[in-house]
Amino acid sequence: MNKVTMGIVSMAVVAVMLIGVAAAHPFFGMQGTLSDAEKATLKQTHDAIQTAIENGDYATWKSLMEQQLTEDNFNKIVDANKNRAELKSAMEEAKNSGDYSKVKELMQKYGINGHFGMHEKPKTNQ
Repeated sequence: MNKVTMGIVSMAVVAVMLIGVAAAHPFFGMQGTLSDAEKATLKQTHDAIQTAIENGDYATWKSLMEQQLTEDNFNKIVDANKNRAELKSAMEEAKNSGDYSKVKELMQKYGINGHFGMHEKPKTNQ
């Protein structure tokens, strides 16, 4: 494969992965978690795309990519973008005000696990 073709393939794989992540991950707009069946379907699609690329099977790759380009997936990405912007603003506001309970509430609301480096400041006696 030449460099241009490899670049196009790489961008396409990234696009499919972003669509999958945006559609699947609670932080990116979908409330709740995926069922085992949904996870299996995503994995099968990803594996099939990867196999088509490895085999140089453009027709299969194109078909699989087109299956991802739906109005529903587009709307999920739009919602995810909105949620990300809202979350970022709310998290920044809570962080700046030192309202760590709000940070925890937002993380729970959006299904985020972890701390993102935000820890309550130790209480000191003055």
